[in-house]
Amino acid sequence: MTVEEAIALVEQLLKRGRLTRAQEAVFRHTWEGKTYRRGKAGYWTNRITNNAFSSIA
Repeated sequence: MTVEEAIALVEQLLKRGRLTRAQEAVFRHTWEGKTYRRGKAGYWTNRITNNAFSSIA
């Protein structure tokens, strides 16, 4: 499964239908195995991840 396929599946399961840009970015970096130290701009933190996905849980 590609990251695009995984995002499509997640979005199908969401009640609101789409990930936000932040959620998609975190998802993509996580899918690629990147940690917060290696993410975009070099500063992924638990706070960004928690904020991005708090509305899904």
